[in-house]
Formats: sequence, structure tokens, C-alpha cells
Amino acid sequence: MDKHLSKLLILFVVVVLGVIGIFAVKNRDQKPKNLPELLAAPITTPSPSSSNVTKIGSPDGQKTLEMLEKKDGAETTYTVSVSGEDGVANVVFSKTYDSGWSVSIPYNTFSPDNKYFFLKVNGPSTVSYIVVNSTGAVVSRDNQTIEIVGRFEAKETNYKITDVTGWAAPTLMVINTNKNDGGLGPSFWFDLSDTSFIPLSTRFN
Repeated sequence: MDKHLSKLLILFVVVVLGVIGIFAVKNRDQKPKNLPELLAAPITTPSPSSSNVTKIGSPDGQKTLEMLEKKDGAETTYTVSVSGEDGVANVVFSKTYDSGWSVSIPYNTFSPDNKYFFLKVNGPSTVSYIVVNSTGAVVSRDNQTIEIVGRFEAKETNYKITDVTGWAAPTLMVINTNKNDGGLGPSFWFDLSDTSFIPLSTRFN
């Protein structure tokens, strides 16, 4: 190879390396066009959710009550369904409560004829009891559900409910009370047929 050809080859290599260097510096100073969009994309964190199912059967085995407790963030939805011996479940109650509230099923929830059941609702500073028709129909006087404690306090100002213990008859519920000024109060019947409270001479414990 003569000296003239060698010089041309060296010049060609230098030019190529220079062009590559220029493009490398230029591309280094440029930001990808989609980078701002990637940085601006929101980061989403799914809200904590969970579910729990509680079941309880009637004493005669003909009805089954199932409560689905579904938590979504600070709220919890309680959905209650009742099924018969055929296994077909019908939703008869559903309500969403804020944090600090909970719903439970008392052990003796079903009335003797399985027509009604009741739920216990615990709040931050109060407890209430709700009566529901197991078919989803009205309970009494066009009321879809009946809350017991509020009705009692409106009629019996000297006592406060401490517990709803269960059923004395298909439409009679047994309620225990304390005196507002201290000490044990009498037991009452709560009659679903006319939503009245009947004081009893014997206290049920």
C-alpha cells in the first residue's frame, strides 16, 4: 500500500469517528419525548378491601341466615340473605356503615316460626337491635325493619335497654333493662304486632 492510500484511509477513519462523536453528544443532550408523560403518570394504590361470611341456622333447620361483610376502605357493607331448605337465598337486608360500626348475628336470632330475625348493631357509643322479616316483607305497619332501642327510649324514659335476649313467642321479644339512675330494671316484652313494650313482673337473665 502506498503512502497516499494510507493517508486517505487514516483521514476516512478520523472523519467517521468525528461524525459518531458528534451524534453521541447530540443524542446525550436530548431527552426522550415521552419522558415527561412517564414522570407525570399517577401512582395508584388499591384501597384495602376484604370480605367475611357468617352463617347461622334456625333451631328447626329449615332456614339459614348468611351475612356477607364486605369492607371497602373506611366503610363496611353488611348484606344479609335467608335461604330455605331448597338452598335458594334471598337478600333481605343490606346497609353500609362507617368505620367504628359493626353488625353481628345473635345466636337466638330467629323467631320460633322463622318469620323474623334480629341483628345487633354496635356503634362507637351505642348499641341497637334491628328486627327484619326473613322473607324481606314489611315487619309491622309498613316498616321494612324495626329498630328497638330508639322506640323504647321514646316510650320508657326511666329505663335503658341492656340486652335483647331472644323470643318468648313468634311476635314477642324479651328485653332486659337497667334503671337510668342505677340498678336493675325490669324485663319487657316487645310486641311486634303493635310495636308496644310490656313490663314484666319477672326479670329474665
